[in-house]
Amino acid sequence: DGRHRLNGRYGAGGVLMNINEKIITDTVKAHQRIALQLSGGRDSLAVWAVLDQLGLLDAVTVYWVNTGDAFPETLAIIDAIRAKTPHFIEIDGYQPEVVAAFGMPTDLLGRNCTPIGLMCGQGTVRMQDSYSCCGRVIMGPMHERMLEDGITLIIRGQRYDDVHKAPLKSGDTEHGIQY
Repeated sequence: DGRHRLNGRYGAGGVLMNINEKIITDTVKAHQRIALQLSGGRDSLAVWAVLDQLGLLDAVTVYWVNTGDAFPETLAIIDAIRAKTPHFIEIDGYQPEVVAAFGMPTDLLGRNCTPIGLMCGQGTVRMQDSYSCCGRVIMGPMHERMLEDGITLIIRGQRYDDVHKAPLKSGDTEHGIQY
């Protein structure tokens, strides 16, 4: 019935998910340059485990953005994945440079901490909203590398119930890349 029990190498009890092996295998085989965008979170790790279980890791390059401030536990997971992955690329997220240029990320951004607020003398601490920081540190460098490497299929792990969803859905194509 397409249900697999993936014994959780990086979590207790494993993950139960519905997958269609034929759709996954056919999609991967239809592309020459395939990327799995790995964050080290449970969703992308589950996708990595499915690709591993289906014997498709040789056909995929796993990309991970090193933000420079990952938790030690995340780094340990990434090191384990890197050791078991035939094609693994680490991308520098330039987090220190982004924070130096745009300020520390925050979920609540007062206008006095923006460039104009600082120019007007209303504040002394430069800050940026967390979405912009994520875009500059993670999504921007990742997307640039996908284009540079000629990727034609991007695989991501994302649950349907995630609050923060990527604007592209499974099957969408943009800039010649299928998602």
